[in-house]
Amino acid sequence: MSFSRVIATSIDKDIPLYLLNDYKKELVTRIKEIKRIGKQLALIFNNTILYPGGGHQPYDTGRIIINNKEFSVDKIERRNNEILHYLDASVGEIEFRAGDKARLLIDWDRRYRIMKLHTAEHIFMEFIRRNGYELENGQWGPNEGVITFNEEIPLDILFECEKKTNEVIRKNLIVYRVIKKDYITIKIGDISERPCGGNHVSSTGEIGCFKITRVLKRGKTIYFNVGEEAISLITEHYNNLLFNGYAKLNLKQDINAERFYKTINDLIKEVSRLRNTNNKLNYIILETIDYLPRRSIKIGDFKASAYCLDLSELDIQAKYLRKLGQLISDSEKCYFLVIKLTDKEIAILFKRSKKLHKTLKKEINKFVKNKKCIVSSIEGGILIKSMDKIESLIKIE
Repeated sequence: MSFSRVIATSIDKDIPLYLLNDYKKELVTRIKEIKRIGKQLALIFNNTILYPGGGHQPYDTGRIIINNKEFSVDKIERRNNEILHYLDASVGEIEFRAGDKARLLIDWDRRYRIMKLHTAEHIFMEFIRRNGYELENGQWGPNEGVITFNEEIPLDILFECEKKTNEVIRKNLIVYRVIKKDYITIKIGDISERPCGGNHVSSTGEIGCFKITRVLKRGKTIYFNVGEEAISLITEHYNNLLFNGYAKLNLKQDINAERFYKTINDLIKEVSRLRNTNNKLNYIILETIDYLPRRSIKIGDFKASAYCLDLSELDIQAKYLRKLGQLISDSEKCYFLVIKLTDKEIAILFKRSKKLHKTLKKEINKFVKNKKCIVSSIEGGILIKSMDKIESLIKIE
């Protein structure tokens, strides 16, 4: 038996209509039973298109018209295999009985948005699971999605999974619901098939796009959005960055390359001040590192090409770069980053490599043996503290 993109075989029990047709916006059915639960009135119908909530998906909202009188649906829930529709009415107000016809209407804009968020979560979590992480909690809607993972996830993995999710969305793959007896799965092309009893779009292209909007608790929790809402958030953040950046730095749009690199440095400093947290700085630097200038550094006989950043005005302590060092060390890209912390202190961060770390530290120690400075290891790199200005030890061109 097949209903659109729903494939159902060997069904042992009645399947609610919301699982046979996610896009049905209204339904004429009959009242099966009227219940009083506390001070609330709840109706059970022969069938329903309104989702009762569960599996991290919120219940639907909508309207019910009975005998030409309209009621709002306050809540929907499943109890003992029955779906209860709570109305904004008391028992004394009702003028209907079991067997009467009822017209059910979904708050469609809200439902359709939840469907897009839910399908996007399935795609995104498929790639998260491939990296060895799992879902702990979350909610898909009604206005945005939130996911809590079983442990903290590095930023580069989160955004790589975001990228792959959008690639799947652009492929416009068909989304199937497969029902075998009482076991239900959602199958997205050849990408994913997971148990799920919630609502979904029929093809990934309907989602539009997927965007992580907030990262909390060092990657333990994220918020995300889809479609036009996600684009609006991105545009808002971009415009705010431009406005604040140009206003704070008094910039003109016809800046040259050298001015552009300086602008990136200054924006990082300004955002760090505005957010007033050193931990956030790690993620900001990682997101903008590809825009930093590449320069040649020389320490004795050691030479390398590196991204360079001057944070000496921020009074940042090396210990606050621990997360950044970890992110760079674990990154797929071979970053080599030199950060000036003060006039006498510099941090060198690079992709994890015992050989490079050992060689670099050995060369630096050999060169600075008779110099007044201290060389020590930090997360993801090396820290050099000098009694004189750092430029006396390191040449940057």
